Amino acid sequence: MKSAKALLAEKKIDYYFCRGEEEVQKISGRTTKGVYDLGADAIISSIFPHYHEVTHLLINFKLKELPLFTLPFIQEGTAVYFGGQWQRAPEVMLDFGEYILNYKIVELDSVLADKSDPNTVSADISYPVDACLMEYLFSTLGSDKFFGLYRSLSGDYNYFINSTQDSAKRILAAQTGKSWEQIKTDFEAFLKTQQSRGGLIFPGEITTGKEIVKDSGLVISSSDKWLKIEYYANKDDKADVNFLFGKDTAMAGKLSSIFIEQYKDTRPFEGYRFGIRLDRNEAGLYDYSTNQLMAKYVHDFDPGPNYYDSASGKYSAYFDINLLGKNLPKKMDYLIIK
Repeated sequence: MKSAKALLAEKKIDYYFCRGEEEVQKISGRTTKGVYDLGADAIISSIFPHYHEVTHLLINFKLKELPLFTLPFIQEGTAVYFGGQWQRAPEVMLDFGEYILNYKIVELDSVLADKSDPNTVSADISYPVDACLMEYLFSTLGSDKFFGLYRSLSGDYNYFINSTQDSAKRILAAQTGKSWEQIKTDFEAFLKTQQSRGGLIFPGEITTGKEIVKDSGLVISSSDKWLKIEYYANKDDKADVNFLFGKDTAMAGKLSSIFIEQYKDTRPFEGYRFGIRLDRNEAGLYDYSTNQLMAKYVHDFDPGPNYYDSASGKYSAYFDINLLGKNLPKKMDYLIIK
């Protein structure tokens, strides 16, 4: 008998790569950038690769015969935990979820809210929190028990529409052997042990010993652990700067959907794999090959003078160098856009 991986390699994934949301809507009937269509067992998306929807497909493939409906907090939370969402890597979503919980923007109970509840938390808040809860459950239960829980939170249409916060809590308690209150207590303790997963860009200074690029007011330097970005904007400069690097010949002549979103028709894609974008409010690291935001800093979430010094016009930020693998910036292999 063939292994699951061998079978998937043979049968492949049906992936309909669309030119835009309108084409996705024509095929799937849903207005979205991408979707895993259960009926067709296919991904229909204007994003490639669409990791979130691929994760939905792979979970169904792993579990084989699964009821049609799964409660959203575990279905979407698992897909975000493994695949990210909205072209943001899982690490970005998890770090954002932890921020939401730390600042008590929502309570954990709220992500279990009934579908009919008018106070149901919006997806942009609930998805990152769901992912954090899945990280805890997967880490504590292990794969087999976690996907057993996933099955227990799945059922037919009547099960789905009649599910409540209390019924979800009872299933979680039965599968974990802990009351919901104990789950919350252990979850909060678990979060405190989790340092940044790499999805954060940190504001301010860090010691680095190797200067890589110094050009047009931009200084890029590194240590064994960090890559630091400093930008000195004079009064004639724009408040934002973009640093593209890591030109890959394999990407020559290709298109990047996230690059197109950022630059519209103002410039062609030249095959640089990574981009660091800075402005007064935020900093982001983008991978134009995978079309994902890899790390993020938002000033509104962490206000203070460390990121931008208005007196000197200097930006300072740094991130985990491991996000780049071996693809560090090199002299003469970059492009600065202001």
